[in-house]
Amino acid sequence: MTTSCNQFTISILTWNVWFDCLELECRTELIMKELLYSQPHVVCFQEVVPYFATALSKNKKLNAMYTVSPYKPSLGYGNLTPVSYT
Repeated sequence: MTTSCNQFTISILTWNVWFDCLELECRTELIMKELLYSQPHVVCFQEVVPYFATALSKNKKLNAMYTVSPYKPSLGYGNLTPVSYT
């Protein structure tokens, strides 16, 4: 008797994105570019500030690829979890 199972790979990226105001726009843009390049299945962002959450929500390419958890900041920070549609 032979059995087989389907195998698949899942990629997960975790990233603490808090970086104060130092190069905020540049760092945010580079993180978005990295997501478009690496295309992980699941992303776990920690210490997300409102600027980053807004930039992610406005990125049309990323929104076409991911559904994103609600942003509920506590003490100025929050978590976001983009999950790939595929």
